[in-house]
Amino acid sequence: MESMNLTIQPVIRPLRKSDVLEVYGCLFPKAIRGYTAVWDDKVIAVAGVMYTNPLQCFSTIDAKMKEFPRAIVKGIRLIRDLLNEFEAPVYAKTDEHEPTAFGFLQHIGFEPIDNEVMVWEKQYRG
Repeated sequence: MESMNLTIQPVIRPLRKSDVLEVYGCLFPKAIRGYTAVWDDKVIAVAGVMYTNPLQCFSTIDAKMKEFPRAIVKGIRLIRDLLNEFEAPVYAKTDEHEPTAFGFLQHIGFEPIDNEVMVWEKQYRG
């Protein structure tokens, strides 16, 4: 019997400080909350909110994560739900080294303020 070729999806779990350290090489100066995608014991994506004034959204997606569109959609839903927990706006800055960042942030619901900064206002589902 031939073995089935099943694509194992990344595990998405709550973000840990060790994930931030692995991805960014340092800890953030303020409290954070978010999610991590892990594949083959390696962090391939992190996204969340840092509790600064104003609130800041952050994310990093490894090239490997882009191979799993279903996991990306699941992660987007989790981040949207997290962003909607805040009454205050949440800001994001586009990555100049990632040409699709602006379009991606706009696609998931951020509104542009200028060419670099975008804002998330609480969105109600009706």
